[in-house]
Amino acid sequence: MELDKNGTFSPTQIREIVQSSNNIRDRALFSIEYLTAGRVGEIVKPNPITDDDISIDTMDRRRFMVVRLFTEKNRKHPIRPVAFPTDKEGDLVGVVMQHIHLKEGKTLFPITIQRAWQIIKKMSGQKTHILRHSRITHWITEYNIPPTQIMKLAGWTDLRPLDVYSHLLWKDIAKFM
Repeated sequence: MELDKNGTFSPTQIREIVQSSNNIRDRALFSIEYLTAGRVGEIVKPNPITDDDISIDTMDRRRFMVVRLFTEKNRKHPIRPVAFPTDKEGDLVGVVMQHIHLKEGKTLFPITIQRAWQIIKKMSGQKTHILRHSRITHWITEYNIPPTQIMKLAGWTDLRPLDVYSHLLWKDIAKFM
């Protein structure tokens, strides 16, 4: 699939890609990769997500899916929770929940990093990391999350990577003026 003007997938394109697959595991992998802006190694081996790492919590009468990711890149904060509202991301959350109920064992995606790359490339026609770029851009354009909070969600120790991962057009920036 072609990227949008920002050089990322739009939220609509993300949903179209997820709906295009018949394999629930692949759909859930793609969804969780996007929703968390996680690196593949944080989702599959060597630090695979288990069903214990995912919960549905409520705050101010609003439901959130919370995913705990483990990363070796940020030694000060190796575990980072990433939360997203089920009302806004319900279709993608539903795919993940469906996979959790159908899978066998604790590990959600008992596959290698290379296999995850292949699955996402086959589904989207793009490399896996574009999902991280897309989600971080959407945290700015769709959620108005401040840069310091994006830094925490993405697992960075400073704000320098934000320039690389956010793909904003002048119209995106003008919304904040």
